[in-house]
Amino acid sequence: MIYQEIEGTWEEVLTHADELAGHRVRLTILDKNISEAIDNEKLKAFETLMSPLPNVPVLSDEAMSRESIYAERG
Repeated sequence: MIYQEIEGTWEEVLTHADELAGHRVRLTILDKNISEAIDNEKLKAFETLMSPLPNVPVLSDEAMSRESIYAERG
C-alpha cells in the first residue's frame, strides 16, 4: 500500500479531489499555531541541512596514498 501525504489549507486539499475520489482518506485538522510551529521546525531543519559544513582540511591524493603513510613511518 502506498501512502500519500497532502498538506495545506482545505482549499488546497480540495484541488486533489479528482485523484482522491474513491480512496479512503484521513484528515487531521491542525490548529493554526501548531501548523506554524511545524512549519518553523521544518524551516530550521532545512536551514541546518543547508548550512555550510565546518572547515575540514582536504588531504591531497599523495597524503592519502598508502605509500606516503608507510614512508612517514620510516
